[in-house]
Amino acid sequence: MIRGVIFDVDGVLLDSLEIWDNLGIRYVCSLSKKPIEGMEDVLYPLSMEDGATYLRKTFSIAKSNQEIICDLEKMIEDFYFEEVKAKKGVKEVLAYLEQVGIPVVCATSCSRKLVERALHRNGLLSYISHIFWLY
Repeated sequence: MIRGVIFDVDGVLLDSLEIWDNLGIRYVCSLSKKPIEGMEDVLYPLSMEDGATYLRKTFSIAKSNQEIICDLEKMIEDFYFEEVKAKKGVKEVLAYLEQVGIPVVCATSCSRKLVERALHRNGLLSYISHIFWLY
């Protein structure tokens, strides 16, 4: 008998991996600069601070690392608040689990504000009894 289900948020409940895979490209394009092929592979393992340094130096951005990080965080926030969609079929699965009395929790390393807003906007938050924050 299943007593409960735990889901990861990013990439499982929300189709949010796009922002993490393409944030650098989005940022560079927002500055009317041309991305470099393979730059996302360079950025992927970097911290926000190191990524900001890479972007600032590579694209001659006349901003401090902290300003670049603020810009990137705003882009992430806008994505979660306005763009991210639920993964296909997730709402139906969550509704079924609720119907048969199986509680659902989820876990994420993402910001509480971003995840709660995105889940609510996509009509998923009411199905989730608890969110575990892994940061």
